[in-house]
This record gives sequence, structure tokens and C-alpha cells, in this order.
Amino acid sequence: MMIASSIATVLLLSVSLFALPIIIVADSDQDQTAPARSKTYVLVHGPGSGSWNWYKIKYMLQQAGFTVYTPDLTSHGIMDNRTADTVFTLVDYAQPLLNCVASAPEKVILVAHNTAGTPCTLAMETYPEKIEKAVFLSAVMPISGTVINDYLKAPFQQLVDENAMHQIFAQGTFYETTSIQMNATAMREYYFGQSSLEDYIMASSLLCATPYRCFDDPVYLTPERYGSIDRFYIKTGQDKIVPPVFQDIIINKNPPKQVFVLKNSDHASFFSETDLLFTLLKNIPLL
Repeated sequence: MMIASSIATVLLLSVSLFALPIIIVADSDQDQTAPARSKTYVLVHGPGSGSWNWYKIKYMLQQAGFTVYTPDLTSHGIMDNRTADTVFTLVDYAQPLLNCVASAPEKVILVAHNTAGTPCTLAMETYPEKIEKAVFLSAVMPISGTVINDYLKAPFQQLVDENAMHQIFAQGTFYETTSIQMNATAMREYYFGQSSLEDYIMASSLLCATPYRCFDDPVYLTPERYGSIDRFYIKTGQDKIVPPVFQDIIINKNPPKQVFVLKNSDHASFFSETDLLFTLLKNIPLL
């Protein structure tokens, strides 16, 4: 795999109560920048996924001299005996991530994809002294007291209505949803629309159910802990899982330090825009 010599070019808009620094990511001839010293990244997967979805980015970051951890959230790991229907709380769901951050020998840069935004936010509040920066990749970025469903209920319901996602009722249909399962066939259009066929085939064979009840657990945040960490947001312009309009809602409710835009990325930018995402993440320590 060749590591492209691409770098984010920057277009800064005026900062006000109604505008954020918007950073357009594009190719250039040569990457002249690199962090002064090695950093540690913790890459956290979204729903139906696992640590495997970071394999390209992990390889590229490691080849560039970084340390990279890719924990599986509870019930997602290949060696995890738990099922999604048995995970009831956010703390339970996030525990592998919390353990990873707590045991890291130095400060880490968190990268959250989709629903992993809430477990990562919990980690920021729990271990602010262990986290240098946080990056939200088409991810939930909650404010204090909110839950994932406050942000993703509408797009999730649309996916269910269009048969791209199924609700699972392990205790019977008269009870609450216990987990959600992506339709592997539909995911070619919805999740991996700009990704290669090879990556889609690999991913579709690995998709798993995701706990749902833990999404109703609120996370409570403080300015002194969570608020002390710089946040960055990466928008995915061709995303059909969390469409750009919903990403804008997330951003406007809780503005980060900077917003990046991968205009041609589907939801799986680690596959569809691998080189640009790698270069962007590599340069986050400089911002």
C-alpha cells in the first residue's frame, strides 16, 4: 500500500457565534509537515463494526512512527463472548475503551466514528488527564445530559424504514429494542458507497449487531474535565448513514475547535478516503 503524499489545505472562515473554522481537505503535491515526536492514537469503531475497520489507517499511522490502539467495544470483539442484547449501560459498552485509555503510557488522541462519539465523550470526562485531543469522524458529539438517540433517532429510523437496518427485540416485540443489525446487502449503498468492492465484501462478512439500550444512557460533562480537551470534527460529504445535514446539527449543538470536510467520503472514510484521512489524523497533533 502506498502512502499518498497528500495534505489538508486550509480555508478558514470568520469565527463568530454562527460560524466555525471550516477546513476543506484536498490533495496537494507534497506533505511538508509532521509531528515533532511520536503520538499515541486510540481509534474507536462505530455500530455494527469493530477494530478491523481501522486496519488501513492503523497500518499507515504505525508506519509513520505512531502508536495505535483499536479497542473493540463490548460485544463487538471477535473473542468477546458477550452479545449485543446483553449490554444495557453506556459504561458497560465503553469499558474496553476506558481500560485502554486508562492504561495508555502517555496521553492519547481519541478518534471516534459514528456512535463511538458517546463512549469517547465518556472517556474524555473520566480521564481528561490521559487525552490530548479528540477527533469525531461523522460521529455523535453530545452535550451534557443528552443521549445518542437525541442526535441519531431520525437517521436511524430512516435506515430502518428503508430496510438498511433491523431492530432486534431479544425479549419480544412488546419490549424495547435490545440491539440493531445492519443489512449487509444494503450496506453497499448506504455505508460503503464510495469504497472499493473488496473492502465492502470484507466488511459485509464482519458486520455484527450493536447494543441499543446503552444509547439511552446520558453522559454528564463538566468544563473542567471534558471541556479541557480540544475537539475536532470530520464531516463526510457522501455519507448516507449520518447524512451531512445531521452532522451539521451535531456540530452546531456543540461546536468543536475546527471542522474538516471530506467531500467525497462515504460513511467509511477509512476505506473510501484512506489517504486523506490518514494525512488529516497525522497532522492533528500540530493543530
